[in-house]
Amino acid sequence: MGLGWLTSSLFEQIIKRIDKQKENYRKGEEGENRVVESMGQALDGNWSLFRNIVLPGRKKTDLDAVLVGPSGVWVLEVKTFTGTYRNIGEPWEYRIGSRWKLVSKSPSRQVKDNAVRLSEFFKADNISQWITPAVIWANQESPLTIENPSVAVWQYNRIPDELGNIWQVEKLAVAERNRITEKLSKLCEQQRKPAQ
Repeated sequence: MGLGWLTSSLFEQIIKRIDKQKENYRKGEEGENRVVESMGQALDGNWSLFRNIVLPGRKKTDLDAVLVGPSGVWVLEVKTFTGTYRNIGEPWEYRIGSRWKLVSKSPSRQVKDNAVRLSEFFKADNISQWITPAVIWANQESPLTIENPSVAVWQYNRIPDELGNIWQVEKLAVAERNRITEKLSKLCEQQRKPAQ
């Protein structure tokens, strides 16, 4: 009888964990969709936005978004965490009661690593391009305190302002921008094809 209860209890915990993972994925996808919609309203036809890019190689995690435009290339990590958070320098923490606990994967570190990976992907075609990393905090109901961040952190409600700030100077020539967008477009097209 005890073994049956233990098995049932473990099964319930596994189901709850799977349900929570599904809910987090759904919230993340909704957050990304809101961000893309907001960016689409703020940018003109000189910009290209690519979503959920999986770069070739060992690490199969995706880049939430890559923004290519006249003033450069940005890799964006969209976060929809629930709770109270703070980002001081590179570390990210969340509040549990009156204590702060370190987030296991720093979004700042994650987006920096993604910027390096994207830069290496471009170098394979002799494209030498600086990639600017930024984290987008997409959950407006979860408070975030930011102090001296190691990468730019854009709050969802400030996306149009942040995009206006990066739009100021043309740093990326049209020909180079076209090479980058063509390379990313081909990669996205390959990823949409069903596996054969």
